[in-house]
Amino acid sequence: MKFAAIDFETANSSRNSVCSVGVVKVDDGVITEEFYSLINPLQNFDSRNIAVHGIYPQDVENAPTFSEYWPELESQLSGNIIIAHNASFDMSVLRASLDRMGEPYPQLTYSCTYMIAKKVYPGLPSYRLSKLSALLNIPLNHHHALDDARAAAKIMMDACRQHGLSTLNEVQAKIGVRDGRLYPGGYQPASGAKSSKNPNRNYVKTGPFGARK
Repeated sequence: MKFAAIDFETANSSRNSVCSVGVVKVDDGVITEEFYSLINPLQNFDSRNIAVHGIYPQDVENAPTFSEYWPELESQLSGNIIIAHNASFDMSVLRASLDRMGEPYPQLTYSCTYMIAKKVYPGLPSYRLSKLSALLNIPLNHHHALDDARAAAKIMMDACRQHGLSTLNEVQAKIGVRDGRLYPGGYQPASGAKSSKNPNRNYVKTGPFGARK
């Protein structure tokens, strides 16, 4: 089992206002590396976002911008399937941040532990990261990007154990969850439905550097 879990926090409602990022790498079912950085969004902070993640403008004054941090982040993600809890949010943050830079999307495959959890743990009243972490006894400082990425990684690892499978792809095939993809010029969302006969059913064509969201 090899993948990298990611989580972003944002300074305001704009998806390109990243103020922190956490990445947790898993290889052979073991967490091998963890990365965390504050990011200077070069934007105003909304008080509602501060109330969620506790990051203030003064905390990021000396932090790298997303543009400065992107080469390091890209190397952390390279060669891995990417997972996130509610991946539609985190992947839209990544796309919007790259769009702001005028940078093409990398070639990435990703999946969503929210979708996976709904199949693996049916009937729960909530599939929020905090609720699942409590259920699985995963320590969590919610909305700290590294903690959230680590929790998503552990949920994925538990989903593999639940089915006695060793790879994310095997789990997805068994429960009927399809990968999403990023690639230069577009993306395809992850899906909780079984694979369509038309692999381009959810294809999203974009402009030179991808869709804005």
